[in-house]
Amino acid sequence: MSLWFRSIRSKIWLCVTIVLLGYFAATLIGFYVNIYQYNRLSHLQLTHLPLATLGDRILNLFENQSEEYEDAFLLAESELSAQAAEYNNVIIAELDTLIRTMENDQDCPISHDKLLQIKTDYLNFTVLATNVHRQISNETFSVSGQQIIQRFGEAQRSLQDEFHALSTILGNSLLLEIEQHKSRALNSIIVLAVIFLVVLLIVALSVGRVSTSLLVTPLKNIQNNVERFERGLKPTPPNNNDSADEVNQLETAFWNMTERLGKTMVSKRYLDNIISNMSGALVVLQPDLTITKINQQSLQLFGYAEAEMIGQPLSKLIACNGQGSDNPEQIKKLFRGETVRNADGCATSKSGQEIPVHFSGAPMYDDDDNLSALICVFNDVTELKEAEEKLTRLAHHDPLTGLPNRNLFFDRLEHALHDAKRHGRIFALLYLDLDKFKPINDTLGHEFGDQALREVSQRLNKTLRSDDTVARVGGDEFIIILNGLPDSAATEPLAEKVVKAVLAPLKMGSLTHQLGASVGISMFPRDGKDMDTLISQADKAMYAAKKSGGNGYCSVGGSYVCCEEQQQNSPSC
Repeated sequence: MSLWFRSIRSKIWLCVTIVLLGYFAATLIGFYVNIYQYNRLSHLQLTHLPLATLGDRILNLFENQSEEYEDAFLLAESELSAQAAEYNNVIIAELDTLIRTMENDQDCPISHDKLLQIKTDYLNFTVLATNVHRQISNETFSVSGQQIIQRFGEAQRSLQDEFHALSTILGNSLLLEIEQHKSRALNSIIVLAVIFLVVLLIVALSVGRVSTSLLVTPLKNIQNNVERFERGLKPTPPNNNDSADEVNQLETAFWNMTERLGKTMVSKRYLDNIISNMSGALVVLQPDLTITKINQQSLQLFGYAEAEMIGQPLSKLIACNGQGSDNPEQIKKLFRGETVRNADGCATSKSGQEIPVHFSGAPMYDDDDNLSALICVFNDVTELKEAEEKLTRLAHHDPLTGLPNRNLFFDRLEHALHDAKRHGRIFALLYLDLDKFKPINDTLGHEFGDQALREVSQRLNKTLRSDDTVARVGGDEFIIILNGLPDSAATEPLAEKVVKAVLAPLKMGSLTHQLGASVGISMFPRDGKDMDTLISQADKAMYAAKKSGGNGYCSVGGSYVCCEEQQQNSPSC
């Protein structure tokens, strides 16, 4: 063999060179495939994606405009009708953009004439909307005016269908193009995978052949000598035919070491270094459960000095909740010869602070198979427990207000139903919807809206009793469970307190805003005996209160009651 291959470095570089060549070839192929895929995706981004986005945007604008027209016609508000008309120029501009885009696209999924027809239909729709707006402004609803409104509704529904169909066609075109790209990408991946496997096989065979002849065989001789030495046999003398090889030099050094050492012993300092650098708190116990050995992490975790822990009973470290035990269940397992891994436990520091820990342990036996010590490791999991508690809270509470969310609300409602049925009690649901909340978001912004929701949540919590539940179930909707009511008459005073609490002016910086509340009341078992019925009845009662003028409450089948503060200012009260 050439002198160049007598060093380990040269042998390693030979293997590395083979691997790098294979990797370089596979990388070039992968680079070409990625460039090709990038060009295909760029074409998708520049053609089909803008069309689909434009179609969805036009549909959403028309739906928003339709909702505002419906509100304007239902409430006979000419101002709302004027606001809805502001969408005209925006939608027409989007349609023109779509038409121009389609003219430049050879693969257009919809004809140019169809788009022009949709635009013409929309222009006719705007003319009808103007006539309806004029009818609202003049407050004259003649037979001809009603016919105009009827034609407006038919045109609106027809346009809704056309815009929806347009959005669907453009979206399906995008999806079809994506599916085609996915199919091509899958084929590219398969081809690339086959190429990589071939390259990998070639590299593996080459490296295996080189490593076997140049590295594995010499190292195998060293392994055999290590195993012979472990069994107490004399190692085989090395073959020094290739003395320049570092592997042979290592084999010779090992053989020389075994000749000088008849028995290898691990020093105490070596063990101490391992113990002191452990990540967990190590505590070594005698069979009587007194502490004989600790590491630095134990001192940091429990807050004691070493002299304060050595010779002390284990119960000094695990006395949680005021209750210590000289022989807890996990220690019993160690006495039975079992190994404990990451069991949940509780430790106590010198200051009395309880620390959640993961406890691991194993028994240690002497040469006569007698129990000589118990090895215990404590790992502080305070941060882990805090993270788990935080996740649990997020799963059951509204992140904005901190109130119970739908999940926790249904759990508590189920508990209230079970308790009421078992003990023959009654309870009530208050379904609350805020009045005049939308102007806060529209004029002051969502930040002020969030602040208002938090303020209302705090007021509701302060107003109600500790065993009642306030849950946020929608944007500005809340449901309250009133438990332990003596009779149904006790509900209305609490409902009135809730409405008054919401009516108090909100001060947000230098601004003041007054909200209102419409509350619907349902009683168990009078209005329903299951969750869905009670919630549905309370919801209907809430809408009845809102329809009657808001700022009051209404029971199922009962009359609307307006709050005192509103009776002075509201004609409906």
